[in-house]
Amino acid sequence: SGRIQNLSQAVTRLGIRGVCDVALAITLVEHHRKASGAGARVDRPGLWRHALACAVLAKDMAAASGADAKRIETAFLAGLLHEIGKIALDDVLSEEYPPVLARAAQGGIPLHVAEQETFGIDHAEASRKLLTRWQMPAPIVEAATLQHMPAKDLLKKSGEILSVTALVQVADALAKSSLNGNGGGLPLAGVPEVMPLAERLGLDAGKISSILGGLDKQVQDLTQVILLHDEKVVSTAPAARPAVKGAKTLPLKERPEAGNLRRTS
Repeated sequence: SGRIQNLSQAVTRLGIRGVCDVALAITLVEHHRKASGAGARVDRPGLWRHALACAVLAKDMAAASGADAKRIETAFLAGLLHEIGKIALDDVLSEEYPPVLARAAQGGIPLHVAEQETFGIDHAEASRKLLTRWQMPAPIVEAATLQHMPAKDLLKKSGEILSVTALVQVADALAKSSLNGNGGGLPLAGVPEVMPLAERLGLDAGKISSILGGLDKQVQDLTQVILLHDEKVVSTAPAARPAVKGAKTLPLKERPEAGNLRRTS
């Protein structure tokens, strides 16, 4: 127990594969911590805490459902990266995005619906664009793309696309429910929309309760490895944005970086 101080302790606590996965997280955090300029309104520390929780939950649920080591790693990365599109939209649309966030928060409309109505693209599609550009494996890309697909439709899918996307959807719902203080007792009761997916994965309330019991410790361990002695998941100190070219005053459809986020056939 105690704080992880060095690589040797990290390997002992997390394993070689876990440290390799965290190395990717470090790269992403270091890239996007530079994007928290004055115009950025997404709660990036909160977003990364949620991403780490989703990664841990997806990994542990994959293991509990009998997945092999490769699929467990895929589930971890899919959980970590599925909402990366929020940061992409925040970077590209630093002036237009805050009102959409506010509308979703105040009006009770899902954020992805507000994004689609305003920009013609939502953060799931933005995630797909970014992860495809990074040449991530298909199950990771699809888990991001299909993150809002209703369970009844997702269950029509098959193979790794179904299993990884289901793991991410259940992890996302449980992470949000746990954050809101609804994680005790009957964890699936608070997220009925994903219960069919949990059942397909062979995850009952007992298994999920056990997994949730170890969540905080694992997220703490990952955070310590990523930032060592920093208590925050992501620094919010203003810094220069990573190069996203294009004048802010251009309409969205005329911006080259926005074009890169649009759906392609």
